[in-house]
Amino acid sequence: MNVKCFVCAVALLIACASNSDGGRVEYEVTVLERPPGAQVAIPWGINNSGEVVGWITFPGEPIRAFHWNWSDGMTVLPSPPGESRSAAREISDAGIVAGGDEGANAWTLHNGQYNMLGTLPGTSAGEAWGVNDSGDAAGTSNPSALLSYQAFYYDASMDEMIQIAPWPSRGYDVNNAGQATGSAGFSSPSAFRWTVDGGLELLGPLSAAFSYTYGYAINELGHVVGQANNPTSSDSSRAFIFNLEEGGLVMIPPIGLGNRAFGINDLGAVVGETDHTGSGDKAWIWTAEEGIRTLNALIDPVENMAIISAHDINNRGQIVGYAFDNDIPGWAAVLLTPIGGAPGDGDDDADVDIEDFAGFLACSTGPGGGLAPGCGVFDFDSDNDVDFEDLGALQLAFTGGAG
Repeated sequence: MNVKCFVCAVALLIACASNSDGGRVEYEVTVLERPPGAQVAIPWGINNSGEVVGWITFPGEPIRAFHWNWSDGMTVLPSPPGESRSAAREISDAGIVAGGDEGANAWTLHNGQYNMLGTLPGTSAGEAWGVNDSGDAAGTSNPSALLSYQAFYYDASMDEMIQIAPWPSRGYDVNNAGQATGSAGFSSPSAFRWTVDGGLELLGPLSAAFSYTYGYAINELGHVVGQANNPTSSDSSRAFIFNLEEGGLVMIPPIGLGNRAFGINDLGAVVGETDHTGSGDKAWIWTAEEGIRTLNALIDPVENMAIISAHDINNRGQIVGYAFDNDIPGWAAVLLTPIGGAPGDGDDDADVDIEDFAGFLACSTGPGGGLAPGCGVFDFDSDNDVDFEDLGALQLAFTGGAG
């Protein structure tokens, strides 16, 4: 190890020890650099490969969708056919992007080809918020009357758009099992789960005080997260998670007055935002094991930024969100990556070596064999097992003991 690498390693160890709030630094922050001339970029979705999508603004121009990855950085996507406005909301593990805009049309994009999804009868525009690996999408068809918005499910195999609910509704996400989530209802909106075969399942109120519920994301286990509003106070809301194991809607402990959950991964980690805290808006992460924690308390203070909103989290624990960067100063799109526990590094010693191969063998289950505790680091393709496909990825990740 040369002197420069040694100094970097020492600095990293110091950073991992603690932050200014006395907690452990758990995330490395990457600012997603905007193209020249761009004003603001909002990242909204991330897949398990770490690809990010969202929307971006330029002075005097309509909003545009963007795609970001490590090799190409942030790329403004071509406008959909016949559209001047576009916003990307989600990207699946198959690389399919979903988007649209309230004044435009819903679409998916794959390998450079747009698929314009159309609209439900009686509506004139729409936006797709969620997409799965088959290209099925969930979103909202938008008419001119606000109270007549309609949630839709787009079946890619049939090239068909299906109305989810008979009442005003909005669709926000869909998983690979074809379960969609959103919110439905005229006077008392309720979060829902929906499938083609099972129909509409209303998830109901969180409590008497927080009875208006909205489902924003659903994971592969069918767990839904979102927001529950107080009907008598527009500023007061609580984040929730829904799963049958816990008996329905469960409140995530609030930080401030207004709390929203936007993303959940297949391990049950939830991210969101809160406002009216008395010290600014804050992004947070919640897990059953560690409860709710603000992301500002989990990054190195030398980043000199305040992360105010977290929008999505993948199975590697990477989070996309929005921050105010005091070094610019200005708003920044950010990607948070967990420090340590990198794919293949089973013993968390900053390399992938022969000891990690031994750990891989101990965790090997074969296709469909599930994951033992502590073995997720070897599940490179995030398919809930450790098999020969993961072995190939481990070989590519091998660094030896030098790190």
